[in-house]
Amino acid sequence: MKTTWLYSFIFLLFLTGCSNCPDCPECPEKQESTENTVKQDLNQGIPAPQGETILIADTITYDVTIMSNDNDDEYIQECLKNTKPAEMIDFIFDQVYKGKIIAYSVLTGAPLSIDEVKEIEAREDFSRTLIGRCQFVETWTLDKENFSFHKEVHEMLIAYEKLNDQAEVIGYTAAFKIKFKELKNADAV
Repeated sequence: MKTTWLYSFIFLLFLTGCSNCPDCPECPEKQESTENTVKQDLNQGIPAPQGETILIADTITYDVTIMSNDNDDEYIQECLKNTKPAEMIDFIFDQVYKGKIIAYSVLTGAPLSIDEVKEIEAREDFSRTLIGRCQFVETWTLDKENFSFHKEVHEMLIAYEKLNDQAEVIGYTAAFKIKFKELKNADAV
């Protein structure tokens, strides 16, 4: 269990490494997208792979906690203090409702209509403020020349907290997933 928390903490450090610094290439305003995917360089100031690369993960799927309503969990609150999940979630829903990106069923992989996404939002147990976990499907490469680590995000699933009668989190319910190759149609952040 300690190892899981350690890996989660290290990954969150990568995600929260940018503190809105004006010259940081990680800032959303300065990120460049490739033709079909959004690439994220976890090392500030290092360009996309230029030299020989090592494929670390052809496809890797993992969960990331992006928000927690458990204010008693000091560790997770500290890890997430510099994140802005509400902005990301609002952006995704906005783009889905504008028809710029497509939401997909987690169970069937079929595209969801805008009305079906609205039905998800209308569920009694759903609230955007309860979206606390994302699952990413990515490719990881290591640039041997620059010793930089690169991630290519293919898909992102969003899930919201499932609460018991005492308002304690007992799990997560998948809402839908999006495919990053379609984000080239989305509005700029």
